[in-house]
Amino acid sequence: MIVISKEVAGVVLALGGGWVAVHLYFWVLRRFRPEVLKLPEGERESHVDPNKLPAWVTGFVERMLFLAFVIFGEGGIPTALIGWLALKAATNWNHSASLGSRQRAFAALLGGVISLGMAYLGEKIFLGQVPLPDIFFSN
Repeated sequence: MIVISKEVAGVVLALGGGWVAVHLYFWVLRRFRPEVLKLPEGERESHVDPNKLPAWVTGFVERMLFLAFVIFGEGGIPTALIGWLALKAATNWNHSASLGSRQRAFAALLGGVISLGMAYLGEKIFLGQVPLPDIFFSN
């Protein structure tokens, strides 16, 4: 049986779990509501366009920084992260006035909330504030 520390489980959940959760969210959105993520004519996804930073890189860096800030006890981090999400939403929201653009901006905002929510849960596991079964985890 593999036994891992709660700290490792928290970091893996924060970084890897956030990535999986966001990809699952967008898969469900593409599967059941494809019109929400439809791009305007001539616009390409960031992972296809070599001039754009892929969204997964931004998400990974956000989760990593959030994890580090909370673990090391920096104050005011949740407020700063809400501000960061608001800033990202505002820049996407004002990018275009079309309804499709606003739907994509809101979908991206929810993706950011899911990503940082998984990071927050991972941090709580890391800090031992979420009880886990001792069968797979050591202290």
